[in-house]
Amino acid sequence: MSAPLEVRIEHDQVSALRSHILSFYSATSGDVRESSERWLTTFTRTQDSWHAALSILELEDASEAESVFCARTIHMLLRRCVAKEARTQASHAVFSDDEWHTLRERIFSLTRAYSIKAIDVISSDV
Repeated sequence: MSAPLEVRIEHDQVSALRSHILSFYSATSGDVRESSERWLTTFTRTQDSWHAALSILELEDASEAESVFCARTIHMLLRRCVAKEARTQASHAVFSDDEWHTLRERIFSLTRAYSIKAIDVISSDV
């Protein structure tokens, strides 16, 4: 039995996002980096960028470049939404009021996880 369309689309978007992040940060060709940069810039302005960025941040095998890019994307999207009294940005329309609560919990959970990783790295260096 195949996965629901929503899950398949998200998986495809996550795969494409990971591929473009890798190309942007590691390609030796300026044309490839420029193409990936355009794709990434466009993607961060879509409603799907929320789900794909959060999904990558929650992966155990996310690279440092993926983590930084996705964290910055979420930060940018949040600033667009909460810097105004009314949440009217298109980037916010992807979530209902109930989903905002879930989003907050996901972000808190990720913050805790990355904080623990940072403490572990610092402790191992001492």
